[in-house]
Amino acid sequence: MSLFESASLCITPNGTKASKLYAIKPTSGAGDLSVTRATTATRVNSAGLIESVAVNVPRLDYTDSTCPSILVEPQRTNLFLRSQEFDNSSWTKSNTTVNANQTTSPDGTTTADKLNDIIIGSSNDYLLNVQSALSYTSGTPYTVSFYAKNIDRRYIYIRFVTNAFGTNKYAYFDLQNGVISKLDTGATANITSVGNGWFRCTATYTATVTTSTIYGVYIGLSADGLNNFYVNASVKSVYIWGAQLEAGSYATSYIPTTSASVTRNADVISKTGISSLIGQTEGTLYTEVKVNKLIGTASRYIFHVSDGTANNRIYIAFSGASSNILRARIFNGGTLQCSIDSSTITNTGTYKLALAYKNNDIVFYINGVQIGTDTSATIPTCSRVDIGQNYAGASQFSDNVSLSTLFKTRLTNNELAELTTI
Repeated sequence: MSLFESASLCITPNGTKASKLYAIKPTSGAGDLSVTRATTATRVNSAGLIESVAVNVPRLDYTDSTCPSILVEPQRTNLFLRSQEFDNSSWTKSNTTVNANQTTSPDGTTTADKLNDIIIGSSNDYLLNVQSALSYTSGTPYTVSFYAKNIDRRYIYIRFVTNAFGTNKYAYFDLQNGVISKLDTGATANITSVGNGWFRCTATYTATVTTSTIYGVYIGLSADGLNNFYVNASVKSVYIWGAQLEAGSYATSYIPTTSASVTRNADVISKTGISSLIGQTEGTLYTEVKVNKLIGTASRYIFHVSDGTANNRIYIAFSGASSNILRARIFNGGTLQCSIDSSTITNTGTYKLALAYKNNDIVFYINGVQIGTDTSATIPTCSRVDIGQNYAGASQFSDNVSLSTLFKTRLTNNELAELTTI
């Protein structure tokens, strides 16, 4: 008999409609979750293409997989205008030209532009920057991202400019090998293949100046992946599409813009009033997630049960105090009952997580390995379930949830090891 036959609640990314994520167990509808997001949002569909989904529709995302998972993200705003129109006057071209709509973009349409340098016999930089002033706040991290594809100018970079960031900081990307060729200290960066020769390039750095300026960030070409200045004897090019600037320490899913900035609201997936499906004196939380990015010290809740407050709750999350640490916690009456942390997660991929609880008998498993136990904990009374965020509908996971399951019993350690083994 499968362990899942004894589950009280099982949520998978299958049955959905606007404002609803259906539970496959129970079949009565008592476990169906509500979904709210008051804006459209993008996902990667089963064909591997970026597409928009409607307001309040759960995002069944196929990033790096033939099977869908549920993408849950916080609210973000793309501050760049004309995110797909680099030929537009919203973008200043310095020693570069742009040919519009030259090839198929990551959303399957012919909207990707060709960015070319021009012939100059002396050392110069070749770059794009926004025409309109954008606001930056000191102490806030900003993340730039765009999609790029090599033609014959192999390297492209992101530059955070002194005006807003106190010093020039660079991240250089190799569009042939899909690696970061150079990264300045203090900045973070990633390059991710999205298929058909396209890469998403992202870099993050924290502003040190509160200002409104057009000289905040640049996107530029490089001859060697190490320097922004070079002597250009022949025109070379890259394809570029989908630029994004957002306040935050990591890139989120693409938010298209035209003549104004655009905000994507947070995904909130929850169900209240389901005490009967939650083990009140003992139980198990089990979830499977796809970690596509390592973010660092940001609170990101994965699977959360509570009474709708911070006082009484049981959850699995990424810690907001330690970089890339998976954490299992229980609070009762506002008092921390147990906290079990993993070692630092250093790899992306699938993680199977289980937190089993009973009075004075807590255990946390990850991918078949017992992470820790606690023998002194009192279990709270809970009535609400949240997937990918906490009881307040905040601190979203910013990644993909494949399965969320509740059991009303504390599964045995052998069962937990079996359930979580990859």
